[in-house]
Amino acid sequence: MRATRFVSASLRWSLLGVLLLGGVLSAWAATPVAAPLPGTTITSPATINGSGTLAPFESRLIYRVLDLDGQAIGQSNLTTKGELGKPYTFSGQITFKATKRGPGRIEIEDVSESGGPPLATARVEVSLQVAGAGGGSCYTQTNECIQGRFLEYWTANGGLDINGFPLSGEFRQKLEDGKEYVVQYFERVRLEYHPEVTDPRYQVLLGQFGRGILVGVRGAPTARVAQEVGGTYFDQTGHNVGPAFGAYWTANGGLATFGYPLTELFKQKLEDSKEYQVQYFERARFELNTESSDPRYRVQLGQFGRQILNESRGATARKIGIIAPPTGATVQSAFAVQGTVSVVPAEKVLHYRVIALNGGPALPEGPVTVEGEYGGSGTFVARITLPPGFSGGARVTIEDISQGDNAVLASASIDVTVQSSAR
Repeated sequence: MRATRFVSASLRWSLLGVLLLGGVLSAWAATPVAAPLPGTTITSPATINGSGTLAPFESRLIYRVLDLDGQAIGQSNLTTKGELGKPYTFSGQITFKATKRGPGRIEIEDVSESGGPPLATARVEVSLQVAGAGGGSCYTQTNECIQGRFLEYWTANGGLDINGFPLSGEFRQKLEDGKEYVVQYFERVRLEYHPEVTDPRYQVLLGQFGRGILVGVRGAPTARVAQEVGGTYFDQTGHNVGPAFGAYWTANGGLATFGYPLTELFKQKLEDSKEYQVQYFERARFELNTESSDPRYRVQLGQFGRQILNESRGATARKIGIIAPPTGATVQSAFAVQGTVSVVPAEKVLHYRVIALNGGPALPEGPVTVEGEYGGSGTFVARITLPPGFSGGARVTIEDISQGDNAVLASASIDVTVQSSAR
Protein backbone atom coordinates (compact mmCIF):
# COMPACT_ATOMS: atom_id res chain seq x y z
CA MET A 1 0.00 0.00 0.00
CA ARG A 2 2.76 2.40 0.91
CA ALA A 3 4.68 1.69 -2.30
CA THR A 4 1.55 2.10 -4.41
CA ARG A 5 0.70 5.39 -2.68
CA PHE A 6 4.26 6.65 -3.25
CA VAL A 7 4.15 5.86 -6.97
CA SER A 8 0.72 7.48 -7.35
CA ALA A 9 1.87 10.58 -5.52
CA SER A 10 5.01 10.78 -7.67
CA LEU A 11 2.90 10.48 -10.79
CA ARG A 12 0.72 13.28 -9.57
CA TRP A 13 3.66 15.59 -8.94
CA SER A 14 5.07 14.77 -12.40
CA LEU A 15 1.75 15.67 -13.97
CA LEU A 16 1.64 18.81 -11.87
CA GLY A 17 5.07 19.84 -13.14
CA VAL A 18 3.89 19.52 -16.74
CA LEU A 19 0.75 21.43 -15.83
CA LEU A 20 2.64 24.32 -14.33
CA LEU A 21 5.03 24.50 -17.26
CA GLY A 22 2.13 24.57 -19.70
CA GLY A 23 0.26 27.23 -17.79
CA VAL A 24 -2.86 25.08 -17.65
CA LEU A 25 -3.30 25.59 -13.92
CA SER A 26 -4.08 29.27 -14.35
CA ALA A 27 -6.60 28.40 -17.04
CA TRP A 28 -8.32 25.99 -14.61
CA ALA A 29 -8.58 28.72 -12.01
CA ALA A 30 -10.01 31.20 -14.46
CA THR A 31 -13.26 29.48 -15.50
CA PRO A 32 -14.07 26.29 -13.58
CA VAL A 33 -17.55 27.19 -12.26
CA ALA A 34 -20.48 26.88 -14.67
CA ALA A 35 -23.18 27.47 -12.06
CA PRO A 36 -24.11 29.47 -10.10
CA LEU A 37 -23.28 32.44 -12.30
CA PRO A 38 -21.71 35.57 -10.75
CA GLY A 39 -24.36 37.73 -9.08
CA THR A 40 -26.86 34.88 -8.66
CA THR A 41 -28.91 34.84 -5.44
CA ILE A 42 -28.57 31.47 -3.72
CA THR A 43 -30.22 29.85 -0.70
CA SER A 44 -28.80 26.85 1.17
CA PRO A 45 -28.65 24.18 -0.13
CA ALA A 46 -27.55 25.33 -3.59
CA THR A 47 -26.38 23.37 -6.62
CA ILE A 48 -22.90 23.97 -8.01
CA ASN A 49 -21.18 22.46 -11.03
CA GLY A 50 -18.22 23.08 -13.29
CA SER A 51 -15.20 21.52 -14.94
CA GLY A 52 -11.42 21.56 -14.92
CA THR A 53 -8.46 20.44 -17.01
CA LEU A 54 -6.61 18.14 -14.57
CA ALA A 55 -8.56 15.71 -12.36
CA PRO A 56 -7.34 15.73 -8.74
CA PHE A 57 -5.67 12.60 -7.40
CA GLU A 58 -8.19 12.31 -4.53
CA SER A 59 -11.19 12.91 -6.88
CA ARG A 60 -12.39 15.73 -4.70
CA LEU A 61 -12.31 19.47 -4.29
CA ILE A 62 -13.02 21.62 -1.25
CA TYR A 63 -15.64 24.38 -1.32
CA ARG A 64 -15.98 27.23 1.13
CA VAL A 65 -18.80 29.81 1.38
CA LEU A 66 -17.88 33.22 2.81
CA ASP A 67 -20.20 36.03 3.91
CA LEU A 68 -19.76 39.78 3.43
CA ASP A 69 -17.39 39.98 6.40
CA GLY A 70 -15.17 37.20 5.02
CA GLN A 71 -16.34 34.67 7.60
CA ALA A 72 -16.69 31.03 6.50
CA ILE A 73 -20.35 30.00 6.84
CA GLY A 74 -20.11 26.67 5.00
CA GLN A 75 -17.37 24.23 3.97
CA SER A 76 -17.17 20.64 2.69
CA ASN A 77 -16.04 18.44 -0.23
CA LEU A 78 -17.15 18.17 -3.85
CA THR A 79 -16.65 14.92 -5.79
CA THR A 80 -15.01 15.10 -9.22
CA LYS A 81 -15.54 12.76 -12.19
CA GLY A 82 -12.70 12.06 -14.59
CA GLU A 83 -9.45 10.11 -15.00
CA LEU A 84 -6.38 11.29 -13.13
CA GLY A 85 -4.54 13.97 -15.09
CA LYS A 86 -7.36 14.47 -17.60
CA PRO A 87 -10.27 16.92 -17.88
CA TYR A 88 -12.99 16.37 -15.31
CA THR A 89 -16.33 17.68 -14.08
CA PHE A 90 -17.75 18.29 -10.66
CA SER A 91 -21.22 18.88 -9.26
CA GLY A 92 -22.99 18.71 -5.95
CA GLN A 93 -24.90 20.55 -3.24
CA ILE A 94 -23.28 23.22 -1.12
CA THR A 95 -24.74 24.13 2.25
CA PHE A 96 -24.19 27.21 4.38
CA LYS A 97 -25.73 29.10 7.28
CA ALA A 98 -26.44 32.67 6.17
CA THR A 99 -27.78 34.87 8.96
CA LYS A 100 -28.52 37.82 6.68
CA ARG A 101 -29.07 38.64 3.05
CA GLY A 102 -26.14 40.16 1.18
CA PRO A 103 -23.05 39.61 -0.97
CA GLY A 104 -21.01 36.46 -0.50
CA ARG A 105 -18.39 34.35 -2.23
CA ILE A 106 -17.94 30.69 -3.08
CA GLU A 107 -14.33 29.51 -3.14
CA ILE A 108 -13.25 26.15 -4.61
CA GLU A 109 -9.80 24.67 -4.01
CA ASP A 110 -7.79 21.71 -5.23
CA VAL A 111 -5.85 21.01 -2.05
CA SER A 112 -2.64 18.98 -2.03
CA GLU A 113 -2.83 15.84 0.10
CA SER A 114 0.65 16.58 1.41
CA GLY A 115 -0.32 20.04 2.64
CA GLY A 116 0.88 23.44 1.48
CA PRO A 117 -0.97 26.05 -0.58
CA PRO A 118 -3.86 25.04 -2.87
CA LEU A 119 -2.83 23.69 -6.26
CA ALA A 120 -5.64 25.65 -7.91
CA THR A 121 -8.43 27.94 -6.73
CA ALA A 122 -11.53 29.51 -8.17
CA ARG A 123 -14.20 31.83 -6.85
CA VAL A 124 -17.58 33.21 -7.80
CA GLU A 125 -19.30 36.22 -6.25
CA VAL A 126 -22.95 35.57 -5.34
CA SER A 127 -25.77 37.04 -3.29
CA LEU A 128 -26.65 35.04 -0.19
CA GLN A 129 -30.24 34.65 0.98
CA VAL A 130 -31.38 33.47 4.41
CA ALA A 131 -33.06 30.08 4.06
CA GLY A 132 -36.80 30.30 4.69
CA ALA A 133 -36.73 34.07 5.28
CA GLY A 134 -37.44 37.16 3.27
CA GLY A 135 -34.17 38.78 4.27
CA GLY A 136 -35.57 41.69 6.32
CA SER A 137 -37.82 44.42 4.96
CA CYS A 138 -38.01 44.12 1.18
CA TYR A 139 -39.51 46.58 -1.31
CA THR A 140 -40.87 45.69 -4.73
CA GLN A 141 -40.33 49.31 -5.83
CA THR A 142 -36.57 48.69 -6.05
CA ASN A 143 -36.34 44.90 -5.49
CA GLU A 144 -33.97 45.46 -2.57
CA CYS A 145 -34.12 44.59 1.13
CA ILE A 146 -32.93 46.14 4.40
CA GLN A 147 -31.82 44.01 7.32
CA GLY A 148 -29.90 43.87 10.58
CA ARG A 149 -28.14 46.96 11.85
CA PHE A 150 -29.04 49.05 8.80
CA LEU A 151 -32.74 48.16 9.17
CA GLU A 152 -32.65 49.14 12.84
CA TYR A 153 -31.08 52.51 12.00
CA TRP A 154 -33.37 53.10 8.99
CA THR A 155 -36.48 52.41 11.09
CA ALA A 156 -35.37 54.48 14.08
CA ASN A 157 -34.28 57.48 11.99
CA GLY A 158 -37.15 58.45 9.75
CA GLY A 159 -37.69 55.30 7.70
CA LEU A 160 -39.00 55.84 4.19
CA ASP A 161 -39.69 59.59 4.50
CA ILE A 162 -36.12 60.50 5.48
CA ASN A 163 -34.06 57.77 3.84
CA GLY A 164 -36.10 56.59 0.87
CA PHE A 165 -36.24 53.11 -0.62
CA PRO A 166 -33.10 50.92 -0.68
CA LEU A 167 -31.25 51.08 -4.00
CA SER A 168 -28.70 48.34 -3.25
CA GLY A 169 -27.93 45.54 -0.86
CA GLU A 170 -25.02 45.71 1.54
CA PHE A 171 -21.58 45.71 -0.06
CA ARG A 172 -18.04 46.82 0.66
CA GLN A 173 -16.84 50.15 -0.73
CA LYS A 174 -13.74 52.30 -0.34
CA LEU A 175 -14.99 55.69 0.85
CA GLU A 176 -13.62 59.22 0.91
CA ASP A 177 -11.15 58.50 3.73
CA GLY A 178 -9.53 55.75 1.66
CA LYS A 179 -10.83 52.99 3.94
CA GLU A 180 -13.25 50.19 3.07
CA TYR A 181 -16.61 49.92 4.83
CA VAL A 182 -19.84 47.94 4.54
CA VAL A 183 -22.40 50.32 3.01
CA GLN A 184 -25.94 50.35 1.64
CA TYR A 185 -27.43 53.01 -0.62
CA PHE A 186 -30.91 54.49 -0.35
CA GLU A 187 -32.67 57.15 -2.40
CA ARG A 188 -31.61 59.94 -0.02
CA VAL A 189 -28.77 58.52 2.08
CA ARG A 190 -25.87 56.11 2.22
CA LEU A 191 -25.63 54.08 5.44
CA GLU A 192 -22.12 53.13 6.52
CA TYR A 193 -21.07 50.57 9.13
CA HIS A 194 -18.09 51.75 11.21
CA PRO A 195 -16.96 48.86 13.48
CA GLU A 196 -14.02 50.94 14.67
CA VAL A 197 -16.42 53.13 16.67
CA THR A 198 -16.61 51.74 20.22
CA ASP A 199 -20.11 53.08 20.98
CA PRO A 200 -22.63 50.81 19.17
CA ARG A 201 -25.07 53.74 18.91
CA TYR A 202 -22.75 55.43 16.42
CA GLN A 203 -21.46 52.48 14.44
CA VAL A 204 -23.99 53.17 11.67
CA LEU A 205 -23.34 56.59 10.14
CA LEU A 206 -24.65 58.55 7.16
CA GLY A 207 -22.53 59.44 4.15
CA GLN A 208 -22.04 63.16 3.54
CA PHE A 209 -24.07 63.45 0.33
CA GLY A 210 -24.79 67.14 0.72
CA ARG A 211 -21.15 68.14 0.82
CA GLY A 212 -20.31 66.02 -2.24
CA ILE A 213 -23.20 67.28 -4.39
CA LEU A 214 -22.71 70.92 -3.39
CA VAL A 215 -19.32 70.99 -5.12
CA GLY A 216 -21.10 70.97 -8.48
CA VAL A 217 -23.74 73.63 -7.71
CA ARG A 218 -22.94 76.89 -9.45
CA GLY A 219 -23.47 80.08 -7.42
CA ALA A 220 -24.45 78.41 -4.15
CA PRO A 221 -24.14 80.85 -1.19
CA THR A 222 -21.46 78.95 0.72
CA ALA A 223 -19.61 81.94 2.22
CA ARG A 224 -20.02 82.59 5.93
CA VAL A 225 -22.62 85.19 6.84
CA ALA A 226 -23.73 87.10 9.93
CA GLN A 227 -26.47 85.86 12.20
CA GLU A 228 -30.02 86.78 11.16
CA VAL A 229 -33.07 87.39 13.33
CA GLY A 230 -35.72 84.67 13.43
CA GLY A 231 -33.59 81.63 12.66
CA THR A 232 -30.91 79.40 14.17
CA TYR A 233 -27.29 80.32 13.55
CA PHE A 234 -24.55 77.70 13.37
CA ASP A 235 -21.20 79.25 14.08
CA GLN A 236 -19.45 76.01 13.07
CA THR A 237 -20.18 76.72 9.40
CA GLY A 238 -21.39 80.33 9.53
CA HIS A 239 -24.93 79.79 8.24
CA ASN A 240 -28.51 80.43 9.31
CA VAL A 241 -31.39 77.96 9.22
CA GLY A 242 -34.85 79.54 8.97
CA PRO A 243 -38.01 78.47 10.83
CA ALA A 244 -39.40 76.00 8.24
CA PHE A 245 -36.18 74.10 7.63
CA GLY A 246 -35.16 74.48 11.28
CA ALA A 247 -38.32 72.78 12.50
CA TYR A 248 -37.84 69.90 10.05
CA TRP A 249 -34.15 69.58 10.95
CA THR A 250 -34.95 69.37 14.66
CA ALA A 251 -37.91 66.99 14.34
CA ASN A 252 -36.08 64.47 12.18
CA GLY A 253 -32.77 63.86 13.88
CA GLY A 254 -31.00 67.23 13.81
CA LEU A 255 -27.22 67.20 13.73
CA ALA A 256 -26.80 63.43 13.84
CA THR A 257 -29.02 62.93 10.78
CA PHE A 258 -28.37 65.97 8.60
CA GLY A 259 -25.17 67.60 9.86
CA TYR A 260 -24.46 71.34 9.81
CA PRO A 261 -25.80 73.75 7.16
CA LEU A 262 -23.36 74.40 4.31
CA THR A 263 -25.26 77.24 2.58
CA GLU A 264 -27.89 79.87 3.12
CA LEU A 265 -31.37 79.48 1.65
CA PHE A 266 -31.35 80.04 -2.14
CA LYS A 267 -33.24 79.18 -5.31
CA GLN A 268 -32.11 76.32 -7.54
CA LYS A 269 -33.55 74.57 -10.60
CA LEU A 270 -33.75 70.91 -9.65
CA GLU A 271 -34.04 67.60 -11.45
CA ASP A 272 -37.68 68.17 -12.49
CA SER A 273 -36.59 71.45 -14.18
CA LYS A 274 -38.58 73.49 -11.62
CA GLU A 275 -37.10 76.10 -9.30
CA TYR A 276 -37.28 75.62 -5.54
CA GLN A 277 -35.91 77.25 -2.41
CA VAL A 278 -33.23 74.91 -1.11
CA GLN A 279 -30.55 74.70 1.55
CA TYR A 280 -27.65 72.27 1.68
CA PHE A 281 -26.52 70.43 4.79
CA GLU A 282 -23.61 68.04 5.22
CA ARG A 283 -25.80 64.99 4.59
CA ALA A 284 -28.87 66.35 2.81
CA ARG A 285 -30.47 69.01 0.66
CA PHE A 286 -33.68 70.52 2.05
CA GLU A 287 -36.26 71.54 -0.57
CA LEU A 288 -39.28 73.77 0.10
CA ASN A 289 -42.22 72.52 -1.96
CA THR A 290 -44.86 75.26 -1.65
CA GLU A 291 -47.14 73.42 -4.11
CA SER A 292 -47.83 70.62 -1.62
CA SER A 293 -51.29 70.87 -0.06
CA ASP A 294 -50.15 68.77 2.91
CA PRO A 295 -47.97 70.81 5.31
CA ARG A 296 -46.16 67.61 6.35
CA TYR A 297 -44.59 67.33 2.91
CA ARG A 298 -43.69 70.92 2.16
CA VAL A 299 -40.13 70.23 3.24
CA GLN A 300 -38.59 67.36 1.29
CA LEU A 301 -35.13 65.90 0.90
CA GLY A 302 -33.11 65.69 -2.31
CA GLN A 303 -32.72 62.21 -3.80
CA PHE A 304 -28.94 61.92 -4.21
CA GLY A 305 -28.59 58.20 -3.59
CA ARG A 306 -29.05 56.94 -7.15
CA GLN A 307 -26.57 59.39 -8.64
CA ILE A 308 -23.88 58.76 -6.01
CA LEU A 309 -24.36 54.99 -6.25
CA ASN A 310 -24.02 54.97 -10.03
CA GLU A 311 -20.93 57.15 -9.94
CA SER A 312 -19.33 55.05 -7.18
CA ARG A 313 -19.84 51.87 -9.22
CA GLY A 314 -18.24 53.48 -12.26
CA ALA A 315 -21.48 52.91 -14.14
CA THR A 316 -21.82 56.53 -15.06
CA ALA A 317 -18.52 57.69 -16.49
CA ARG A 318 -19.64 60.90 -18.19
CA LYS A 319 -19.77 60.43 -21.93
CA ILE A 320 -21.52 62.22 -24.78
CA GLY A 321 -22.24 60.46 -28.05
CA ILE A 322 -23.40 62.22 -31.23
CA ILE A 323 -25.72 60.05 -33.33
CA ALA A 324 -26.58 62.42 -36.19
CA PRO A 325 -25.50 64.03 -38.36
CA PRO A 326 -22.31 62.04 -38.96
CA THR A 327 -19.05 63.93 -39.05
CA GLY A 328 -18.34 65.18 -42.58
CA ALA A 329 -22.04 65.60 -43.41
CA THR A 330 -23.40 68.55 -45.38
CA VAL A 331 -26.10 70.51 -43.55
CA GLN A 332 -28.23 73.59 -44.05
CA SER A 333 -27.81 76.70 -41.88
CA ALA A 334 -30.57 75.39 -39.61
CA PHE A 335 -29.97 71.81 -38.49
CA ALA A 336 -30.27 69.50 -35.49
CA VAL A 337 -27.62 67.47 -33.68
CA GLN A 338 -28.92 64.36 -31.92
CA GLY A 339 -27.10 62.33 -29.32
CA THR A 340 -26.92 60.56 -25.99
CA VAL A 341 -25.40 61.19 -22.58
CA SER A 342 -24.35 58.52 -20.07
CA VAL A 343 -25.19 60.79 -17.13
CA VAL A 344 -28.06 63.29 -17.14
CA PRO A 345 -26.78 66.46 -15.41
CA ALA A 346 -28.57 67.83 -12.36
CA GLU A 347 -30.01 70.75 -14.34
CA LYS A 348 -30.66 68.54 -17.40
CA VAL A 349 -28.78 70.97 -19.62
CA LEU A 350 -25.74 70.62 -21.90
CA HIS A 351 -24.04 73.39 -23.89
CA TYR A 352 -23.32 73.60 -27.62
CA ARG A 353 -20.66 75.66 -29.43
CA VAL A 354 -20.11 76.17 -33.15
CA ILE A 355 -16.86 77.51 -34.62
CA ALA A 356 -15.87 78.15 -38.24
CA LEU A 357 -13.00 75.87 -39.25
CA ASN A 358 -11.39 78.50 -41.49
CA GLY A 359 -12.12 81.59 -39.41
CA GLY A 360 -15.03 83.90 -40.04
CA PRO A 361 -17.91 85.42 -38.06
CA ALA A 362 -18.73 84.49 -34.49
CA LEU A 363 -21.12 81.55 -34.54
CA PRO A 364 -23.82 80.79 -31.97
CA GLU A 365 -23.69 78.83 -28.78
CA GLY A 366 -26.33 77.99 -26.22
CA PRO A 367 -28.06 75.48 -23.93
CA VAL A 368 -29.27 72.03 -24.93
CA THR A 369 -32.07 70.33 -22.99
CA VAL A 370 -31.47 66.72 -21.96
CA GLU A 371 -34.28 64.17 -21.69
CA GLY A 372 -33.91 61.49 -19.04
CA GLU A 373 -33.74 60.81 -15.32
CA TYR A 374 -31.17 62.74 -13.30
CA GLY A 375 -28.09 60.56 -12.81
CA GLY A 376 -29.13 58.04 -15.47
CA SER A 377 -28.61 57.98 -19.23
CA GLY A 378 -30.43 60.42 -21.50
CA THR A 379 -30.85 61.89 -24.97
CA PHE A 380 -30.65 65.36 -26.47
CA VAL A 381 -31.45 67.28 -29.64
CA ALA A 382 -29.51 70.52 -30.19
CA ARG A 383 -31.36 72.75 -32.68
CA ILE A 384 -28.78 75.07 -34.21
CA THR A 385 -29.37 78.02 -36.52
CA LEU A 386 -26.33 79.65 -38.14
CA PRO A 387 -26.24 83.12 -39.76
CA PRO A 388 -27.89 82.94 -43.25
CA GLY A 389 -24.76 84.02 -45.09
CA PHE A 390 -22.41 81.53 -43.48
CA SER A 391 -21.09 78.59 -45.49
CA GLY A 392 -18.13 76.26 -45.30
CA GLY A 393 -16.65 74.02 -42.63
CA ALA A 394 -17.82 74.23 -39.04
CA ARG A 395 -17.20 72.26 -35.86
CA VAL A 396 -20.08 71.59 -33.47
CA THR A 397 -19.15 70.71 -29.88
CA ILE A 398 -21.59 69.47 -27.24
CA GLU A 399 -20.34 69.84 -23.66
CA ASP A 400 -21.36 68.86 -20.14
CA ILE A 401 -20.09 71.76 -18.03
CA SER A 402 -19.72 71.63 -14.24
CA GLN A 403 -21.95 74.05 -12.37
CA GLY A 404 -19.30 74.59 -9.74
CA ASP A 405 -16.12 75.55 -11.58
CA ASN A 406 -17.20 75.55 -15.26
CA ALA A 407 -14.96 72.56 -15.91
CA VAL A 408 -15.85 70.48 -18.98
CA LEU A 409 -16.91 67.07 -17.65
CA ALA A 410 -17.53 65.51 -21.07
CA SER A 411 -17.64 66.63 -24.68
CA ALA A 412 -18.12 65.39 -28.23
CA SER A 413 -17.58 67.13 -31.58
CA ILE A 414 -18.40 66.69 -35.26
CA ASP A 415 -17.23 68.61 -38.33
CA VAL A 416 -19.85 69.51 -40.93
CA THR A 417 -20.04 71.47 -44.16
CA VAL A 418 -22.68 74.19 -44.12
CA GLN A 419 -24.50 75.20 -47.25
CA SER A 420 -25.46 78.86 -47.32
CA SER A 421 -29.16 79.57 -47.29
CA ALA A 422 -28.67 83.10 -48.65
CA ARG A 423 -30.55 83.78 -51.88
